[in-house]
Amino acid sequence: LREDSEDAYVRLTMNLVKEAGSGISDADLAVLAADLDGQILAEDSGWNKGDGGYYYYGEKLDSEHAVAVFFETVTIPPSWGNNTAGQGFQIVLQAEAIQADHFEPERDGEGNVLGWFDGEGNAITAESYVEP
Repeated sequence: LREDSEDAYVRLTMNLVKEAGSGISDADLAVLAADLDGQILAEDSGWNKGDGGYYYYGEKLDSEHAVAVFFETVTIPPSWGNNTAGQGFQIVLQAEAIQADHFEPERDGEGNVLGWFDGEGNAITAESYVEP
């Protein structure tokens, strides 16, 4: 968050995408995804996986505490064989934030964020503003 930003809750989606014609299999990507999940969902990370496959950061961020590390390293799994050498993939992250004023995410009994819902139980989705 920038210095002049309001407090906000954040969530991310993560998709692993192999390049067209790549020798990387869906099983190879699943091994990598499991390794990344291990980092993201580590007990002290502050992240959990909730509604809709989103990763939710459990605390609101403010301009003083504006960093929430998602993961730090990407390690190619040893199970990937020679058929993956020189092959490409992308880790596509999409972040969303919601201003914390007058909003509290739904949590489980342990304080983990389950999702973003309005007062009537409807899931909150990202809106895009396109200037006319």
